[in-house]
Amino acid sequence: MTSLRPVLALLATTACAGAAHAVTVPPPDEPELASYQLDIETKVLSDRRNRGVSDTNNGPGAELNFSFAHQSGFVAVADFATVSKIQFPNGDHATALLAAGYRWGDPDAWHFGVGLAQELFPGAKVDAPTGLAPVVDPETGQVVGLEPTGMRTSRFDTSYAVLEFGWKLLEGRYLYVMTKDYRGGNSSTICPLYLPDAAAALACYARGDFRTGGTQMVDLDIKYPVAPHTTLLGHLGYENVPHFSGFNFVDWRAGAAYELPHGFTISAEAVGANTKEHVLFVATSTTGKTEATDKTTVVVALSKKW
Repeated sequence: MTSLRPVLALLATTACAGAAHAVTVPPPDEPELASYQLDIETKVLSDRRNRGVSDTNNGPGAELNFSFAHQSGFVAVADFATVSKIQFPNGDHATALLAAGYRWGDPDAWHFGVGLAQELFPGAKVDAPTGLAPVVDPETGQVVGLEPTGMRTSRFDTSYAVLEFGWKLLEGRYLYVMTKDYRGGNSSTICPLYLPDAAAALACYARGDFRTGGTQMVDLDIKYPVAPHTTLLGHLGYENVPHFSGFNFVDWRAGAAYELPHGFTISAEAVGANTKEHVLFVATSTTGKTEATDKTTVVVALSKKW
């Protein structure tokens, strides 16, 4: 169903950095330290993954991130990235995530945060049937196809409530979807994914008209330095989508990052999602080409901090 996890992890890291800038008024002979921190980062990736599933149809992507932290504990993020029009039709190949919150505690011990986030997919929407009915040949009495019983327009924009918690190098977060749908997921957009298995699609519709608001997600991340310029990366996540158990799964990442001169960092991570129903994660283009967006892969990225 961009990716919140990297952005919220960056929000957490930036907030810790902002806490480190909280200082008293320096003596007259010392320069005054800044009470805030603004970071800008650009990144190109071999594949943009959200919770282990590709947002770029297994293709490359790019990101631009602005993060702000004030010594008071206020933090904010504006993240812009590319997505695939196959998975987010009628859009502009773009997504944005705007987040703000408050963080407190000791960056080297227990620390916490709360916030709100809004994920936007400009122009992206899909028209999908609210139900399907069999089409019967009057002469033979046989079912020859299916026809919609109604249509619904669904958009992918999603709002989240965020709770963060961390201990030293370990960062955790809990997300709750406040909008009616999580990235446009509802019976109208999910049940057709079972086609061409008509029986499975009809069974999905027969359960009722459901939405995916109230989806919950939990993430754990760690960045462990092993050398002056090398850091090991690890992630474990889980999402629970109400009414659609096929979207309940664990995702993971494992890899390393190496800091290069002039603010560049290169990383490589194995990324996977232990999905239950792979048919729900197959993207089909207008030409009929299909891609399994939940398959395990290695994501290589190059980032630059300005």
